[in-house]
Amino acid sequence: MKQLATIFIVLTLLICASCGTGLKISESYCKPIDDKFSGTFLNQSFKSTDENSNITLLQLFNIDDSKTDSITLKFDNIRQLQIIFYDSLSIMEYKIRKETFQGNFSKKGYFEIYLSNVRKEIPPLLPIFFYNYDIDRIRISFTTSNELIVDNKWNRAAYVIGMAAGDSDRTQYFFKKTNVPK
Repeated sequence: MKQLATIFIVLTLLICASCGTGLKISESYCKPIDDKFSGTFLNQSFKSTDENSNITLLQLFNIDDSKTDSITLKFDNIRQLQIIFYDSLSIMEYKIRKETFQGNFSKKGYFEIYLSNVRKEIPPLLPIFFYNYDIDRIRISFTTSNELIVDNKWNRAAYVIGMAAGDSDRTQYFFKKTNVPK
């Protein structure tokens, strides 16, 4: 009986470990991002790890999508990511919009932003009675071929004593750099 329990625990741990690996891109394909990074990129993704690559950079950052062709990304003097773009007010009138996001630089060379990070668990660490997750995380990275990679991971799930619901996904989107002046 002890052997069966041990096999069950080992298999459970292996299955959970394989689910958490996520998507990876070779380090030789990426250039690290630091606070001196800036660039202008097309708003429309040209490729993704999901079938639905028809998403814009502004949509990934939960910004009302305007008819913007390109987006400028740069960091301000306090290491916050700024997204700068033209927002069309009417057919002939445009306004420059600037959105700022707080995040952290990782040692692996990407910038990580949590648009939402809600975790409620009862009891903490081992939520056997209740949990509620609303997580929306973005990691941005830059490739050696001057493409922006936006790794979007979200998890929305809830559990109350025996009843659970939710979904999660992780997709990487690729955006081409443009030669538009900053």
